[in-house]
Amino acid sequence: MPFVIGKIQSVERKVQFELPRQEGKPVKKADFIVELKVHDHDTVKSRRDRAQQYLRQVSAEMDKARKDAQYVMDIPQTDLDDEYLHEDVLNLKGIKDAEGNDIEFSSEVLDQVLQDRAARQALLDVWVELNSDNQVKRKN
Repeated sequence: MPFVIGKIQSVERKVQFELPRQEGKPVKKADFIVELKVHDHDTVKSRRDRAQQYLRQVSAEMDKARKDAQYVMDIPQTDLDDEYLHEDVLNLKGIKDAEGNDIEFSSEVLDQVLQDRAARQALLDVWVELNSDNQVKRKN
Protein backbone atom coordinates (compact mmCIF):
# COMPACT_ATOMS: atom_id res chain seq x y z
CA MET A 1 0.00 0.00 0.00
CA PRO A 2 1.45 3.40 -0.90
CA PHE A 3 2.06 6.01 1.79
CA VAL A 4 -0.25 9.00 1.39
CA ILE A 5 0.87 12.07 3.34
CA GLY A 6 -1.78 13.33 5.76
CA LYS A 7 -4.25 10.53 5.02
CA ILE A 8 -4.33 9.02 8.52
CA GLN A 9 -5.91 11.65 10.76
CA SER A 10 -7.26 9.40 13.52
CA VAL A 11 -6.91 5.85 14.79
CA GLU A 12 -9.00 3.60 16.99
CA ARG A 13 -7.44 1.69 19.88
CA LYS A 14 -8.85 -0.69 22.47
CA VAL A 15 -8.46 0.51 26.05
CA GLN A 16 -8.39 -2.38 28.55
CA PHE A 17 -8.13 -2.32 32.33
CA GLU A 18 -9.00 -4.23 35.48
CA LEU A 19 -11.97 -3.12 37.55
CA PRO A 20 -11.53 -2.56 41.29
CA ARG A 21 -12.50 -5.68 43.24
CA GLN A 22 -13.10 -6.97 46.72
CA GLU A 23 -10.36 -9.08 48.32
CA GLY A 24 -10.73 -12.72 47.30
CA LYS A 25 -13.03 -11.96 44.35
CA PRO A 26 -11.98 -12.77 40.78
CA VAL A 27 -10.49 -10.03 38.61
CA LYS A 28 -12.92 -8.49 36.14
CA LYS A 29 -11.73 -6.62 33.09
CA ALA A 30 -13.39 -3.82 31.20
CA ASP A 31 -12.66 -2.21 27.86
CA PHE A 32 -13.81 0.43 25.44
CA ILE A 33 -12.66 1.81 22.10
CA VAL A 34 -11.12 5.25 21.80
CA GLU A 35 -10.66 7.19 18.56
CA LEU A 36 -7.62 9.44 18.85
CA LYS A 37 -6.40 12.27 16.65
CA VAL A 38 -3.02 11.57 15.04
CA HIS A 39 -0.55 14.46 15.22
CA ASP A 40 2.48 15.28 13.13
CA HIS A 41 6.02 15.28 14.52
CA ASP A 42 6.13 19.05 15.14
CA THR A 43 2.94 19.01 17.21
CA VAL A 44 4.12 16.08 19.34
CA LYS A 45 7.51 17.76 19.85
CA SER A 46 5.89 21.07 20.79
CA ARG A 47 3.71 19.34 23.37
CA ARG A 48 6.68 17.47 24.79
CA ASP A 49 8.66 20.72 25.02
CA ARG A 50 5.76 22.38 26.84
CA ALA A 51 5.57 19.53 29.37
CA GLN A 52 9.33 19.66 29.93
CA GLN A 53 9.20 23.43 30.44
CA TYR A 54 6.45 22.99 33.04
CA LEU A 55 8.49 20.31 34.86
CA ARG A 56 11.56 22.57 34.87
CA GLN A 57 9.46 25.37 36.36
CA VAL A 58 8.08 23.08 39.08
CA SER A 59 11.60 21.82 39.85
CA ALA A 60 12.96 25.39 40.13
CA GLU A 61 10.15 26.37 42.49
CA MET A 62 10.80 23.30 44.65
CA ASP A 63 14.52 24.13 44.79
CA LYS A 64 13.69 27.66 46.01
CA ALA A 65 11.35 26.26 48.67
CA ARG A 66 14.01 23.81 49.91
CA LYS A 67 16.48 26.68 50.38
CA ASP A 68 14.00 29.05 52.06
CA ALA A 69 11.35 27.68 54.42
CA GLN A 70 9.40 30.97 54.09
CA TYR A 71 9.26 30.81 50.29
CA VAL A 72 5.77 30.36 48.85
CA MET A 73 5.93 28.31 45.68
CA ASP A 74 4.31 29.74 42.56
CA ILE A 75 3.38 26.71 40.49
CA PRO A 76 0.74 27.27 37.81
CA GLN A 77 -2.22 24.93 38.03
CA THR A 78 -2.32 22.94 34.83
CA ASP A 79 -3.26 19.44 33.83
CA LEU A 80 -1.65 18.76 30.49
CA ASP A 81 -2.97 15.17 30.50
CA ASP A 82 -6.59 16.33 30.63
CA GLU A 83 -5.96 19.18 28.19
CA TYR A 84 -4.36 16.94 25.57
CA LEU A 85 -6.90 14.14 26.03
CA HIS A 86 -9.75 16.61 25.51
CA GLU A 87 -8.05 17.79 22.32
CA ASP A 88 -7.22 14.32 21.01
CA VAL A 89 -10.11 12.02 21.98
CA LEU A 90 -12.55 12.18 19.09
CA ASN A 91 -14.87 9.36 20.17
CA LEU A 92 -15.44 6.66 22.78
CA LYS A 93 -17.36 3.49 21.99
CA GLY A 94 -18.48 0.67 24.24
CA ILE A 95 -19.26 2.70 27.36
CA LYS A 96 -22.59 1.95 28.99
CA ASP A 97 -24.75 3.49 31.70
CA ALA A 98 -25.92 1.63 34.84
CA GLU A 99 -28.87 0.16 32.90
CA GLY A 100 -26.60 -1.21 30.14
CA ASN A 101 -27.48 1.37 27.49
CA ASP A 102 -24.80 2.73 25.19
CA ILE A 103 -23.65 6.24 26.13
CA GLU A 104 -23.09 8.71 23.30
CA PHE A 105 -19.67 10.40 23.38
CA SER A 106 -19.42 13.92 24.75
CA SER A 107 -16.88 16.00 26.63
CA GLU A 108 -18.80 15.27 29.82
CA VAL A 109 -18.54 11.51 29.23
CA LEU A 110 -14.79 11.89 28.74
CA ASP A 111 -14.65 13.81 32.03
CA GLN A 112 -16.45 10.92 33.75
CA VAL A 113 -14.03 8.38 32.26
CA LEU A 114 -11.10 10.50 33.46
CA GLN A 115 -12.49 10.45 37.01
CA ASP A 116 -12.20 6.65 37.11
CA ARG A 117 -8.54 6.03 38.03
CA ALA A 118 -8.21 2.65 36.28
CA ALA A 119 -9.90 3.82 33.07
CA ARG A 120 -7.92 7.08 33.14
CA GLN A 121 -4.57 5.32 33.46
CA ALA A 122 -5.41 2.83 30.70
CA LEU A 123 -6.54 5.65 28.39
CA LEU A 124 -3.39 7.64 29.15
CA ASP A 125 -1.25 4.57 28.41
CA VAL A 126 -2.87 4.20 24.98
CA TRP A 127 -2.51 7.94 24.29
CA VAL A 128 1.16 7.97 25.35
CA GLU A 129 1.92 4.96 23.16
CA LEU A 130 0.44 6.72 20.13
CA ASN A 131 2.28 9.98 20.86
CA SER A 132 5.70 8.64 21.82
CA ASP A 133 8.79 8.21 19.73
CA ASN A 134 8.67 4.52 20.66
CA GLN A 135 5.70 4.26 18.30
CA VAL A 136 8.21 4.76 15.48
CA LYS A 137 10.32 1.63 15.16
CA ARG A 138 13.85 2.05 13.82
CA LYS A 139 16.04 -0.49 12.09
CA ASN A 140 19.80 -0.26 12.43
